[in-house]
Amino acid sequence: MPNAGVILLAEDDPNDALLFGRAFQRAGFSNRLIVLNDGDDALRYLKGDGQYGDRSTFPLPVLLLLDLSMPRLSGLELLKWVRAQGELRHLPVIIITSSTFAPDLAKAYQSGANSFMSKPDDPAEFSATLKQLLDFWLNTTRLPQPLTPPSSQPPPTISGSAAPLW
Repeated sequence: MPNAGVILLAEDDPNDALLFGRAFQRAGFSNRLIVLNDGDDALRYLKGDGQYGDRSTFPLPVLLLLDLSMPRLSGLELLKWVRAQGELRHLPVIIITSSTFAPDLAKAYQSGANSFMSKPDDPAEFSATLKQLLDFWLNTTRLPQPLTPPSSQPPPTISGSAAPLW
């Protein structure tokens, strides 16, 4: 059964975001796709700040898709922030960019990207590649459910007596 969690796409190019949305619909994924147009807005979403504070409306994503070159906060900077957050460390992050520059690829993986996709110029090829990528991450692999940020988790309860395990 396909994962039905939210997918967050941080993409500043409206044409690429539209192409992604169409490819996503054609591929038949039932996930809710949220598109944000810069890294700073994606950071606020992930933090649950401001308009994104209601986690029932804006739940943590099961997959984060990032463009590298975005205004205010780059995809690489956002990736590094995500990997430093305990409750988000497990979040699969896929870089989807027009860059084919080898150092960008290396920096993305060194910073904790799970996958790196260079955007093909041909829309049909883009759709096919995206379908394969999403099918792998949403249908083939098992993803952990998003964690509730620690500040809103109730404290653990301990019942009975606990003996040390060692």
